[in-house]
Amino acid sequence: MGSRDDTIQAKLDKLDAVLAQTDTSHQDGALLAEMLSLSNDGRYPTLELTPQQRRRKTLEALTAQLGGQFPRAEEIANELFNVAHTLHDPDILLQAHHCTWPIRWVRGALTDAKAHADAGLGLYDEVRHARHRLLYHGHDPAACALSIKSVLLWLLGYPTQGLQSEHEVINFARRLQHVPSLANAL
Repeated sequence: MGSRDDTIQAKLDKLDAVLAQTDTSHQDGALLAEMLSLSNDGRYPTLELTPQQRRRKTLEALTAQLGGQFPRAEEIANELFNVAHTLHDPDILLQAHHCTWPIRWVRGALTDAKAHADAGLGLYDEVRHARHRLLYHGHDPAACALSIKSVLLWLLGYPTQGLQSEHEVINFARRLQHVPSLANAL
């Protein structure tokens, strides 16, 4: 029996069971139910939020559900920035940004995440950093930056630019002929 066959009530009950495992507010429950396209049967409050507030609050609710070690991850990324600056090493600096843009994204700091993606793209050289695909994270840092930047542009209210960036990253990853980077782009 697949979950597609469940009634809306059953799906909401499953969501409640998942949310009960964490300290989730009714407001977060409402946002997550909406994100999952589940109609509200009255168990969650109706939220009066602007689209920007709704996006930010939904991202915060998702982040809370992930329960990741984001503060520690940011500490490690900051240590990487310190090493890069101490050694004056642009390759390490690129990877410091590469570590930071997804952390800032999932923590809801969208503008900051985009700034790190842009900084990484400014440092990136396709020939020089080709080996980074194999050494760090298993994908090309520019493909990753462009992919996340596409989403960030959309979330920041620039869907046309986001779509343009999406086409750019897919074409770029295809040109690299590096399957993990293409998978990341898609």
